[in-house]
Amino acid sequence: MEDLRHRKILFEAWSVEVRQALLDPQGFPDLTPLILKLLELLNRFEDWSIIHVSDRKNSLATDIVESITSDFCTQLYVASGGPCWLQLMFNQEAGNL
Repeated sequence: MEDLRHRKILFEAWSVEVRQALLDPQGFPDLTPLILKLLELLNRFEDWSIIHVSDRKNSLATDIVESITSDFCTQLYVASGGPCWLQLMFNQEAGNL
């Protein structure tokens, strides 16, 4: 994200545990080193936040993650702006707001 010159970041997560882990890393002893490193990186941003959303409302993000991880195409998403179906889904979701 830093390379993309983003200074303010908003994360959405359907998992309540993600928020809890960021607020209380010691509450997740097996993950504490990873969480602390993540917090160190996040604090480089001018501003960041994480909000909880239901998995139903976050279906677009879920579809993106499933597509990226199943096709191993993370660089393609950044370089090309994503696959064709993604813009259609953005437009549909924007119409539902």
